[in-house]
Amino acid sequence: MGIDYSLGNEDSRSEVLGLRLNKEDTVLCISGSGDRPLGLLSGPVPPAKMICIDQNPQQTDLLRLKLAALEGCPDPESFLQFMGTAPSTSAERADFYERYVRPRIDITQRDRLEKTVLPGCIRDGVALCGRLEQAAKVHAQALKALIGKTELGGILRSESQSEAAAAWAAQHPMTARFIRCCWRVGMWLSQHAPIGVPSLGCVASDVHPFHELETRLRDGLSRHRVETSITASLFIYGRPTPQALPAYLCADRIPSLQMALSKCDVQLVTAEVTEYLGTTAVIFDAFSLSDTVSYMPPAQVCRLYNKMLATSRDDSRFVMRQFLTRHDVPDGCRRQVKRDREVEAQLRYGDTSFLYTFMAGTLHQEPTK
Repeated sequence: MGIDYSLGNEDSRSEVLGLRLNKEDTVLCISGSGDRPLGLLSGPVPPAKMICIDQNPQQTDLLRLKLAALEGCPDPESFLQFMGTAPSTSAERADFYERYVRPRIDITQRDRLEKTVLPGCIRDGVALCGRLEQAAKVHAQALKALIGKTELGGILRSESQSEAAAAWAAQHPMTARFIRCCWRVGMWLSQHAPIGVPSLGCVASDVHPFHELETRLRDGLSRHRVETSITASLFIYGRPTPQALPAYLCADRIPSLQMALSKCDVQLVTAEVTEYLGTTAVIFDAFSLSDTVSYMPPAQVCRLYNKMLATSRDDSRFVMRQFLTRHDVPDGCRRQVKRDREVEAQLRYGDTSFLYTFMAGTLHQEPTK
């Protein structure tokens, strides 16, 4: 399968805000790039137990690698060098792995991890080796070549980046049209390959993928600067800016994260989330499910909600993201699932990745009004 995301394009602060975790909570969390579970552990109240799930075994192993590096690193700077967000060479990252990480990887998992996940992590850094991150790097290089380094820098330094970009497009219509054409082709290709965009069969019938993406980008960049957005900084600069880094990649946050990790029972599971919920005996207080519903047809979304209700405590919380989809709570679950529209609007407005809408709220064992 390979690593689709190694850093990701989500603002994990939204999940922290939406889930309002307690120290006794048990959480089901999509592993993804590892940023989401590490973001929850970096929050003001880390949970007691977190089950991290992903159907891609390489994503599971990527999180395994990040957790082992956090536990074993002698200082924050060496951890950030291994992640690739602080200056380092592949030889230095390989040495860090051998000295501090490898002894912490279970021998039953080590051989597979070292064959499938580790080579790219050593070459590019753990946080920058995914398909999304590599594609973003190529995009940033192409954008700089098309617009020009000086002119792109001027746009990024402008007080209103969105207005400056629009002004540049008006002055260079042919180049701007070519860039938009390339984006259209990229969107089409990504819908026919597993690199992060929902397939055409899941996209809402009233959504034109390219127009939707363009609208979200324009709207997001009117509220957030490129350098504060993990998504925008990846695709414009080719790597995350310091202002956009998630908490676990900030040196001053690493000691408290290590403390939270030592107190939390973190378990890694490789499985499809609906199938897992149909077999587990664990009861959850919170669900952090990323944009999994964006890749599900309505019937599977219905099954997911039913399984969540069957494995949750009363008044448990959930946060889901949607990209290019318009799913709602299924009719048969609406009396037990209460969406919090105020929180959803707050998350959408404040989320610096700005590509997503949200479903957030509470699950109840008895019907609510």
